[in-house]
Amino acid sequence: MKTINFCRFLSVLVLNILLTILCVQAQHGPADLSIYWQTDAAYDGKNQLRYQLVLKNDGRKAFSLNEWDLFFNSMFPILDEQTEKYAIKDLKGNVFQITFSGQTLQPKDSLVISYTSKYIIPGVSMLPNGFYLLNNKDKKTFFGIEKVSYKMLQRSAEENRSYLAELYNKNKAFEKAESNILIFPTPKYLKESKGKYRIKHKITVQADTSLYPMVSREVSSIVSVEFTNGGSADLVLKQNPSLGAEAYHLTISENQISIEASQYAGFLYAIKSIKSLYSGVKHTSGEKVLPCVEVKDEPRYGYRGFMMDIARNFRDKSIVLKYLDLMADYKLNVLHFHFIEDEAWRIEIPGLPELTEVGARRSPLFHEGNALMPAYGSAADTQARYLTRADFIEILRYAQERNIQVVPEIETPGHARAAIKAMWARYNRFMRQGKPELAEQYLLHDPEDKSVYNTPQNYNDNVLNPALPSVYTFIEKVLDEFALMYKEAGVPFTKVSLGGDEVPRGVWEGSPKIKAFMEEQGMSSVHEVWTYYIDRINKICLKKGLQLAGWEEIGMVNKGKGMVVNPNMADKQNMQLDVWNNVIGGGQEDLVYRLANAGYPTVLISASNTYFDMMWDSKF
Repeated sequence: MKTINFCRFLSVLVLNILLTILCVQAQHGPADLSIYWQTDAAYDGKNQLRYQLVLKNDGRKAFSLNEWDLFFNSMFPILDEQTEKYAIKDLKGNVFQITFSGQTLQPKDSLVISYTSKYIIPGVSMLPNGFYLLNNKDKKTFFGIEKVSYKMLQRSAEENRSYLAELYNKNKAFEKAESNILIFPTPKYLKESKGKYRIKHKITVQADTSLYPMVSREVSSIVSVEFTNGGSADLVLKQNPSLGAEAYHLTISENQISIEASQYAGFLYAIKSIKSLYSGVKHTSGEKVLPCVEVKDEPRYGYRGFMMDIARNFRDKSIVLKYLDLMADYKLNVLHFHFIEDEAWRIEIPGLPELTEVGARRSPLFHEGNALMPAYGSAADTQARYLTRADFIEILRYAQERNIQVVPEIETPGHARAAIKAMWARYNRFMRQGKPELAEQYLLHDPEDKSVYNTPQNYNDNVLNPALPSVYTFIEKVLDEFALMYKEAGVPFTKVSLGGDEVPRGVWEGSPKIKAFMEEQGMSSVHEVWTYYIDRINKICLKKGLQLAGWEEIGMVNKGKGMVVNPNMADKQNMQLDVWNNVIGGGQEDLVYRLANAGYPTVLISASNTYFDMMWDSKF
C-alpha cells in the first residue's frame, strides 16, 4: 500500500510540474499577445507622420516584456527612438527592433508604442508586418505574433471627392472606342469572312511528327485529336520556309483549318491564336464553332519578356509553370528569372550547399549566421524555400516547349546579400575545420571593409568586393553549374543576367582590399573599380559563349557627378541592357535611346506601366 501511495504521489507531483510548466509557457504563448496598428493622435499625413503599435496581453497571466524584444518588418524606414518604456532601432534590411525597459503587461493590459516614419503609408502593402518576439536572454526562443489588426487610414470627404475625380479623369483618358478583338495579342493582319467552321467531337490533324506533342497538348483542351499521314484532314500544318521564325499564316474556312509556318514557334503561335479565337466565341446549343478568318501574323518585337521575382517572395515550381503557360498564351518568349536577391537565394547549386541552407532560409535566429534576417513579413517562418536542380531542369524543358527562353539573373555586385552571408557561413565552417584555402575559395566580401553606404532597400552589407579573386571564382562556379543544368535539360544556354543595379555611393571606399587593388591597378577612384568589374564579368561571359544581360547601370559610369552613359565599354555589343529607369517625370525617359545610340543592345522596361508590384492607386 505504501508503494502504491508513493507512486500515486509521484504521478500527481509529475503532473503538477507539467501543468506548471505549461502555465509558464502559456504566459509567453503567441496566442496571448496581439498587436493593433493605428495612426498617432499627432498624425496629419503631411508634417507629422506618427504611428502607433498597441501591444496587448490577451491572456490571464502577466507577461514580462523585459525578457523579450519585438521585431518586425516595415517597407518604409522608421526613425530610431528612445523613451522611458521602450527603444526602437533600425537593424537595416527593413527589420526593426523594439526593446523594453522592465515593463510587465498585466492581463488585458496594453502598451502603446509610438514611432515616426519618413513617409506617409499610402496602402496596405506598406503596413508593418511580420511581428515576432525573441527572448533576449537565451537569444534562441522566439514566436510569431499572429493576431495583428490595422485601423485603415480614412480620407476626409473633401479628399475622397478629389481622389475620385482624379481617378475618373485618369480612367477617362484611357477610354477607346469598343472594337471586336478576335485574337489577342492582335495579329498584324486579320480578315474575317462569312461562315463558320464547326468543330467535330474529334478532329484529324496532318503535321510533321515532331509537332505531334505540341498539337496534342494545345488542342486537347478543346477537342480530341487523331493524327493522319494522308488524305483530307480537319487541321493541316504545312511547312513554309519563306516565313520568319515566329511567323505564321492561318486560314479557317468552313471545311478546314490550315496553318503555314517555317519553325516550331510559328506553328505554336498559330494554334495559340486559334485557342484565343475559340475562347472569344459564344458557343450556343452545345455547338463548338470558329469564325472563318485569314490571319497573317508575326511578332513586332523579337524580345517579348516577363520578369518573375521569386527571391523576395517565393513561388514554387507549380506557380512558375503556370506563368509559363500564361506567357505562351500571350506569345511572350523570354522569362527573365529573378531568383537571387538580398533577401534570398532560391536555386540549388551543387558544391555550394550554404546558398540554399543559409541563403534560402529566413529566421529570427539570423544572428547565429545560419539564416537570413526575416523579410516581407516572414516572421517566425524558418523553412528553407528554393528550387531544386531537378525543378529548374523541368522548368527549362517546359519553357522550351512553349518557345520561351529562360534567362537566369544572378545578382552582382549589388543585391548580393544572400550570397555574401551564405559564403560567409561557408568560410566560417572551413575555418573551424582548419582549412583556410577552402574557406577563402568563394569568399565574397572583405571582412575588414568599413565602407558606409545604404541601398534603396535599406541594406549596408550587400555588395560583392571586386578586389577578391574569389568573387570571380564564385561567379564562374555558378555559371558552370547553370550550364550543366541547361545541358541536361537539352536547352541552349546563351544568355545570363548578372544584375548590376542599385550599387550605392560609398561602397568599397573603406575596404583595405580595394585600396590595395586600386594601388596595384593605378586607379584613382572607386568609380574605376566599377568599370573594371563590368568588363571582367563580360569577359567571363564571352569566354563561356554567353551574352551578358544586366540592368542599365552596366552600360553606365560615374565620373563623380552621378551615372552617365559609358560609350567606351569594351565588347559592349555583347551586353544587353535592361533599362528600367524611365519613370514618367523622373528625367530619364529617354535613357534607353541614349544607351542604344551608344551601341548597346537594349530592352525597354516600362517601369511606369508594367511593374505589377506597384499599387495602381494609393488607397486602402
